[in-house]
Amino acid sequence: MDTPAHETERPFQFSLIQLVVFMVLICLGLGMYRAAGGAAAYAYVVICLMVVAIARDNWRTAAWVGAIGGLGLGVVFFTAAAPRGPHYTTYCHNRLRSLAAALLAYEIQHGSLPPAYVVDDAGRPMHSWRVLILPQLEEQWTFEKYDFTEPWDGPNNAALAAASSPSIFRCPYETGPPQNTSYVAVVGPNTCWPGPTGRDLDTISDGADATILLVELPSSGIRWMEPRDLTVDEFLQMIDTPDGLARFRNGAHAAFVSFGNAAVYEMPADIDAATLRALLTINGGEEVEFGTD
Repeated sequence: MDTPAHETERPFQFSLIQLVVFMVLICLGLGMYRAAGGAAAYAYVVICLMVVAIARDNWRTAAWVGAIGGLGLGVVFFTAAAPRGPHYTTYCHNRLRSLAAALLAYEIQHGSLPPAYVVDDAGRPMHSWRVLILPQLEEQWTFEKYDFTEPWDGPNNAALAAASSPSIFRCPYETGPPQNTSYVAVVGPNTCWPGPTGRDLDTISDGADATILLVELPSSGIRWMEPRDLTVDEFLQMIDTPDGLARFRNGAHAAFVSFGNAAVYEMPADIDAATLRALLTINGGEEVEFGTD
């Protein structure tokens, strides 16, 4: 007696070669997502589906996949090019606050803020404060992989930066290299960042809650591992331009800390250079009103 066809067919049977090809395509898609972002990975999936449809001589399906995929890509690129809304400001605001909180946690653990940079025996900057606070940012894996015996751009650390760039150091609207940071310290003898020595909060005579600790800097061009930030004069020169604070797309935000608290405020649009210099230094004696955190 013949067995009915529906009892012997196995509709979801794949050959070993097909499974291998399928896994390779998935790995390539994940690699593309990691290297070039979601839009590129999405385009890759659409192309793969179209190739499969064409290989099966199903041109109608290929046309539908291409049309729907193209529409989806159009939406993605339109959204990426659209003006950033309040939620982007909130993301940047919160990331800056998280960095300030990590600095405060570092101060509680080590007795001082981290140094702006760590130097070698010749006094050359080797490592950034951003690397030093990785444990306080729950980036212990990256911290353990970082090699303090070589410069920040040495072979191991450069490879690490390419493979792992914590999003906390980058505002979502940034379009430059993912290794760049959106948040910098303002360094100098009378600031919270005197150089290769960490500042004790007790030495800030104006009070830590009245002294700028970090600032958001769009398109900084500074790598997050790089032991480089801005001096007071560099920051003031940047502000003292025809655009002034307008270069800060979502407002010029600055982070402050006090004992047990981290706060972020938007600097007033009409703030003058003298007041800003006073806010950047630990003994400026200024009184400035900011908005609500």
